[in-house]
Amino acid sequence: MTEYTGNFTNTHGKIAIIIAKFNEIVTKNLVRGAKETLHQFGIQDDEIDVIWVPGAFEIGFTAQKLIKSDKYAGIMTLGAVIKGETDHYAKT
Repeated sequence: MTEYTGNFTNTHGKIAIIIAKFNEIVTKNLVRGAKETLHQFGIQDDEIDVIWVPGAFEIGFTAQKLIKSDKYAGIMTLGAVIKGETDHYAKT
């Protein structure tokens, strides 16, 4: 297993968190943890935008739009796909 360790420097730029509303029982905790981690690195609430999207499918499209906006120093994407009655993955 390869493991990478990054070095984070707070540039005080805006950070976007894109989060799927589907499976909110899980994702609301993911966004809470993400915000707590950003706070540990000195990022304040006014430097964080949380963008809720309907589901995991919309995350990539939304991230692409935010990247093109040049408004954010970083973009974090979060979602939860849970196996249930509806297949959300390719069967092999």
